Amino acid sequence: MNFNTLLSIATAKDTRANIGTGQFVGSVSNGVVGSAAMDYGRPQGNVSAKKSWFFFAEGFVALGADIHSSNASNQINTTLAQVLSDGSTLVRSSSGDETTYSQAFSIATSDTQWTLHDGVGYVLLESNDTLNIEMDERTGNWNEIGLGEGTVTDEVFTVWIDHGIQPDGASYSYAVIPGSTPESLDEMVAGGIPEILSNNSSVQAVRHAGTGVSQVAFFEPASLVLSAETQVQSDSAVLMQLIELPGGDIELSVSDPTGQLADAQIQVRRSLATGGYKSITLPIRFAQGIDAGKSTVIRFHLPVA
Repeated sequence: MNFNTLLSIATAKDTRANIGTGQFVGSVSNGVVGSAAMDYGRPQGNVSAKKSWFFFAEGFVALGADIHSSNASNQINTTLAQVLSDGSTLVRSSSGDETTYSQAFSIATSDTQWTLHDGVGYVLLESNDTLNIEMDERTGNWNEIGLGEGTVTDEVFTVWIDHGIQPDGASYSYAVIPGSTPESLDEMVAGGIPEILSNNSSVQAVRHAGTGVSQVAFFEPASLVLSAETQVQSDSAVLMQLIELPGGDIELSVSDPTGQLADAQIQVRRSLATGGYKSITLPIRFAQGIDAGKSTVIRFHLPVA
């Protein structure tokens, strides 16, 4: 990875070149847990992508899809981390082999299950992605981005996925889990990370079976199966969080990331143990003005029995 290239992008003379073109950007939350998503469009480099971050108690899952770039000059990377290094780095392969790096190194492998640095675990969720991990000394000048501290040299830890030059529909999925140890990461990989339900240009979604929390980014009207019992459908591009509670209660949080919708309709359909199904169509009214984009949270009863 070329650190100077990253700096040159950050210090473009005309900062308007870095303003995104996507209108879909925001978050949804019930005040305790939530997610965020954006339809990423950057004129500089002609890069576009669908990106989502789904938060759970131990960390978050990041999904990316529909990654495109018509620029033939630069490779397109998704950076998981770029921080000052602090201690050694442990890398676990998908076969269970572990390697510890205590000094400067640089590797690129499609066989990585997770890497652990400074107590933060980075878990690759798609086995066909190539994960680049690097720890080396870098020099940069803070004056170039207006911070006025001059030239500094320090060791930097970086993790990234390389999508190549001119990607056409590339994707990624990974989890970041702070406060990790090798043992806790193994436990998370064994079943603690939310399941990916969808990762494409229309819908990105995960479900945490242990908590009954499903989080969905509808980039366009669509339907999605959340579990064997529950399916949802939205007539608009929205962010949604659905929590299946005991006794057939459901908490639904919905937001409008465009800040332009007055309302939307969400249909929730649940299969019955006796056969057939029940469904409910919920009219969602969105906040306006300075509250545009705020989540609407409702609770209702829709049992499966």
